[in-house]
Amino acid sequence: MTQRRTLRMPREYFEDLYVGSPDPWGFVTSDYERQKYDATMVAIGGGHRNALEIGCSIGVFTQRLAANCRQLLAVDIAETALDAARRRCGDLPNVEFRRMQFPDELPDDRFDLVVLSEVGYYWTLPDLDLFLAWLRDALTPDGVFVLVHWTGGTDYPLTGDQVHDHVVTATHDFLHATHKAYNDFYRLDVLAGGDRPADGA
Repeated sequence: MTQRRTLRMPREYFEDLYVGSPDPWGFVTSDYERQKYDATMVAIGGGHRNALEIGCSIGVFTQRLAANCRQLLAVDIAETALDAARRRCGDLPNVEFRRMQFPDELPDDRFDLVVLSEVGYYWTLPDLDLFLAWLRDALTPDGVFVLVHWTGGTDYPLTGDQVHDHVVTATHDFLHATHKAYNDFYRLDVLAGGDRPADGA
């Protein structure tokens, strides 16, 4: 049985991954990533004014997300990844990149779209609660919060299901589910404020 880590994954962990490989998760070549991106983009929809992507890595999904947003702030913990993302998205004037370590460092902006994809399980539950306290004020009343996580085994502090279950429970008083997808590899949940209807409503 894999021994699960008990502390948040540090910046050095991610920097070391990019030293070993410029694309450690195969974002450019992976069929899993491509299919997940397709499903996420359909769930997100378009017309977003000010969006935040947490954990943008080398900017593969950032390129696609930017087309659906007037402004996009893409953040990552690893400067090596951000350098690659800036090169990849250099022709996209509506994208800004910042190195930030969530949830210790949080932007002051307000967003109508926040995407947390393959990041939450690197945190602990207290980290997740700090982030959600920020999200309560940072997300606009009509905003959308998108969660996507691998559901397979890892040694990270949390599992993908733990992240999603905790978020759904902790945000029930200001967000409601508008889209849910669960397959053999990942879980996708879209939560929204206001009166935004669920899929098919």
